[in-house]
Amino acid sequence: MATFPKLYQLSALHPKLVLFIALTLTLLSLWFSQKLHIESDFSSLLPTQTESLKNIHELKKYFGNSGFLYVTLEDTKVGTGKKNAESFTDQLLGRIEKMPHVSFVDYKKPVDFFKKRMWLYLDLADLQEMETRVDKGMQLEANGVNPMMGRWMSFADQADLPDLTFQDIIQKYEKRSGVQFQDNSAQQPGENPFSVLRIKLEQTKHNQETMEGLLFAIRRSETEIKKEKPQFSSVEVNFTGEYQTDLEQTSHAEKEIRKSSFFVVFLLILVLFLYFRDVSGMFLVGVPLLIGLLWTGGLVYLFLGHLNIITGFAGAILGGLGSDYGIYLLTRYYQERSLGKSFTEALDLTFSSGGTAKATYASMLTTVVSFLALLFSNFGMFVEFGLVGALGLVANYVAMITLIPACLSLKAAKVARSQDSRLPGVQEDSKAHRFIAFLCRPYFPRFVLFLFFLLCLFSSTTLKEKSKIYFEDGNMEDRNLPATQLYNKVSQMMQASLSPTLLMVNGKGNEEKLLEALQHKLKSAAPDTLVYNDVAGLSTFLPKDQNEKKEILVRLGEKYKQINLFWNKKKESFLESIQESLNVKSISREDIPPEIRRMFESPKDPDVFLIYLFPAFGRGNLENMTRYYEGVLNLKKEIAVPFIQADGSFIEHDIIQLIQKEAPRGLFLILFCLGGILLWSVRPWPHALAIFTCLVTSLILLSAVLTFMHIRLNILNIGVFPIILGTGVNCFIHLDHRLKELKDMDKTLKNYLSTILVCNLTTIIGFSALLIIPSEGLRSVGWVAVLGLSLITFVCAFVFPRFLVLKRVGTLR
Repeated sequence: MATFPKLYQLSALHPKLVLFIALTLTLLSLWFSQKLHIESDFSSLLPTQTESLKNIHELKKYFGNSGFLYVTLEDTKVGTGKKNAESFTDQLLGRIEKMPHVSFVDYKKPVDFFKKRMWLYLDLADLQEMETRVDKGMQLEANGVNPMMGRWMSFADQADLPDLTFQDIIQKYEKRSGVQFQDNSAQQPGENPFSVLRIKLEQTKHNQETMEGLLFAIRRSETEIKKEKPQFSSVEVNFTGEYQTDLEQTSHAEKEIRKSSFFVVFLLILVLFLYFRDVSGMFLVGVPLLIGLLWTGGLVYLFLGHLNIITGFAGAILGGLGSDYGIYLLTRYYQERSLGKSFTEALDLTFSSGGTAKATYASMLTTVVSFLALLFSNFGMFVEFGLVGALGLVANYVAMITLIPACLSLKAAKVARSQDSRLPGVQEDSKAHRFIAFLCRPYFPRFVLFLFFLLCLFSSTTLKEKSKIYFEDGNMEDRNLPATQLYNKVSQMMQASLSPTLLMVNGKGNEEKLLEALQHKLKSAAPDTLVYNDVAGLSTFLPKDQNEKKEILVRLGEKYKQINLFWNKKKESFLESIQESLNVKSISREDIPPEIRRMFESPKDPDVFLIYLFPAFGRGNLENMTRYYEGVLNLKKEIAVPFIQADGSFIEHDIIQLIQKEAPRGLFLILFCLGGILLWSVRPWPHALAIFTCLVTSLILLSAVLTFMHIRLNILNIGVFPIILGTGVNCFIHLDHRLKELKDMDKTLKNYLSTILVCNLTTIIGFSALLIIPSEGLRSVGWVAVLGLSLITFVCAFVFPRFLVLKRVGTLR
């Protein structure tokens, strides 16, 4: 009874058809791959029930996105003055306000509104202090001592002379929210005019295409204005804020991905050429590898539709991983052909279930299972990484197992047998192979294994410290991008954090109570016990005790008129400002300018309000992040007013907490799956146990090396461990499988060890692309992978063969 041909046999029998199908799938995958984009929002990777994520979504429901797009304008020409920049800003502002997706633009503060009412915003105690000083001044004057002349004469004790300029009192309110608003165009002495526009967007979902369209529209308006009025050509327009930062980080990541991919391609081509010493061998592995990567891109688009900051580098990483299959298979084929086997015999020994394809399939399966174990994680980045890795490995394996036989079949049909002999790069008796085999020959197995045990025992002392996971803000992205540097400048200019914590509260009464409680703590509590140093809400702009303050102001004005002062103009100005505050009616919520109200009132529900809580310290590390997070939660417990807290740093805090829970669970799950698949695919079971032990001890050694190199685990490089385990297992399976075939350790080492080293080298090359990335976080991913895979290669070459010798597997001459 005839049996249906195997997949590799079909490829060899119908090579042109297989290549046509592969080309069609490749073109289709290329079309899908071009639609992939990098998703830089980590919040989308958290479980939907995470409290910080739910709070962000609740905030968006009432207020839209919490962030702003900041447009900075600076006149770079010396001597143009502030008016030139202001005139240009006004014209650009008018155009931006009419653009789609713009909710409002915040630029000039309603300074006049607050100047006319400034004395009503002083605390009652300060107004009383002012009246006391005036009374004291009148008393001194009645006694014949002029409060001003007394400063230059010794008629009175200087300590008893009242300060009737009240500058010390006024200065207290210069930084208090809502009391003294100044135009946000700032100019320090010797600096060019610099102003900032804050643009609030309408959309509730971050949309990269929309943001790019808005930025393009602003740039176009800038060009049109400068073309119409050349005097504005010296005004420089730039962008910052979380939107612009995300765009620049994404664009930068895409450039780095392209750069690292070219770097990996160059090194892989070089390694393949040096190993096979022939261009055809390089193409027989390289072309299926490229096709497999394109298939991966198409599959990722169908399954996910996007990449994240880690999976964006999947092309370079999978390039190193996928090349292993081609090198193992093509090496075995050339070796069999060099022994005089026919094309069909060599193909069967290479690709049949009893040949190298069996070890390749087993290693691929164990690696895929390791990646798939990440799908059980609750952290989206791990899930996506696991899915992309599994899809990529399967795609690369299918490409190698189908396209290499097809290409070999076409080559065998055109080239004579004498020209289809073995290649020098894979000769088992070459000098390089003999030298590698000599270095790794398993002499003194018991002694070496004992030393290895002691080394692992020493390295295990670092496991506790290495089990900690850090956030390390600033290392996750490139901090030298223009938007990031400009963000720091704007933050310093505004003398406040551009990303405060938002407290959402229902009801006017609750808003007033919560704000009053927060302000009371700010005044009464010790500064080092609070996690915030300022607070602002709509009620901040509602002066308390307005009627009592007006009564004091009436008396204060009448008394101030009676004092003889030298500064008549200042005296008149002071009296006029008091009269302005007396002339206005009592300030209510409705009187507050719309430029202020829209910052705190929900556009969708007028009974929902925001309160801004400004952190007292930076939150760039896990310790400060946790301290601030717990401090806000303690406020929620202490203050009997319900509110919802929303903050991007809370998302990051929850990510860290989730990873700290998921990492041990994920590692245990991966080891469990890996152990199970090894017991199923490797016989006898002591060999499976030995491979598993070698993998675990490699991780222990890695802990010590990372400690020595001061590399800490973070939310990015923690995801590398499944790859180290899943990829590292390949070399053990192939070495064990080949030894069972040859039953001779010397011959196995000369025949196959160099191939294993080259395959591991290509995998290391795939991760080495991350070592040239500016981001320290991504570089740490590369270092952890490179060091881990190097240690596994060392264990496979020096430790595993000695175990096999002790188990009397194969002879050792």
